[in-house]
Amino acid sequence: MTIEEFTVGELMEMPDTLADKVIVEDKHIIIRDQYQYEIPLDECTTAEELLDWTMHLCEKGWVSPAIIHRVVKVACKENNLKFYR
Repeated sequence: MTIEEFTVGELMEMPDTLADKVIVEDKHIIIRDQYQYEIPLDECTTAEELLDWTMHLCEKGWVSPAIIHRVVKVACKENNLKFYR
């Protein structure tokens, strides 16, 4: 099964396999993969803001679906968001 075949809720329940590549530090979500990329947590406080960042990350050729999953999961946890089913 590929990541595209999971629902958002199923993805959110998966164990974190990228815990070392997507971390929270100094009020930022930091992606450490091919590049280092920082997302301010205060710009992910609503579902709309998080969707905007998700769409932005989708435009990056080096960002995998698994990284996006981890970013969404971390942002939801850190900002106490529950917008998925």
